Amino acid sequence: MYTITLPAYDWHKDGSERAIVSRMALDGTRALEVTLISNPFEGAGYEIYEAVVVDEQWTILEYVNPHLVRLVDSRGSPVVTRHHPLWDTMTTGEVEALFGLADGTAKKACQRGQLPCRKAKGAWLIRYEDAAARWQRDDDSA
Repeated sequence: MYTITLPAYDWHKDGSERAIVSRMALDGTRALEVTLISNPFEGAGYEIYEAVVVDEQWTILEYVNPHLVRLVDSRGSPVVTRHHPLWDTMTTGEVEALFGLADGTAKKACQRGQLPCRKAKGAWLIRYEDAAARWQRDDDSA
């Protein structure tokens, strides 16, 4: 789970009036770059348009599921966000990262039929709502 504070250092508009981009250092060579679109839906402050891990040359190393990005304001309160519905299907690794599960927990649940899942090209896919119903605690804001 990545937590980004709004407003954060190095936030800037990308030339349009609606998009905001931020880079948050992860280590010496990688950064998380998040692109937000402001007020795309009624009641939501931002849509997470894209979240990627990039290297020093801004080469995309991996895409990050928006469910794994949490926005908070300067007081630490959650900021309302939305994302494209295509991100509602997650891999077992993304589910485990989001809900703090041990490696293999989500995969075993799929294999045992304890969770609605489907397999595509060798990877188990889980809908966010199904994973949240099983593993989200009441105090989670994910």
